[in-house]
Amino acid sequence: LFCGCGGRSVLPLRNMFGSNLSRLTRRVNKIRDQAILLENVKSMRIFSHSHKKDGTGMRHFVKKHLPALKYHNPDLVVVNENKKETVPEVELEYADGSSEKLQCADLTMDKILEDVIVAAAKNNKKETVTFFGKELRI
Repeated sequence: LFCGCGGRSVLPLRNMFGSNLSRLTRRVNKIRDQAILLENVKSMRIFSHSHKKDGTGMRHFVKKHLPALKYHNPDLVVVNENKKETVPEVELEYADGSSEKLQCADLTMDKILEDVIVAAAKNNKKETVTFFGKELRI
């Protein structure tokens, strides 16, 4: 690409769109590939805080895994409450009206996702669940 300013080239297209476009493409492919269905879960409330070390896994969970959960479970109501005084936890409300709180302090984002999937499967009375290619016995 050339502009009319003395023959100097402007930024190539790959620099204009490259990093953001490739990052977006990787993220869309990752969301498409990890179909995580939370059957029987009506809503999920996430209590996190942004400045303490014990909430690092929760922040990463919200950034990396929550978009996939929302995409594959369109009827799931997700509320993210970010308060400084709270302990990182996830509250799952099931279709039958019962609820369950999962403590997430000092857990990694993958462990939090595993705990959410296992809790949803327990409520749905499943004996095993597949988690990223691994069979988890409940």
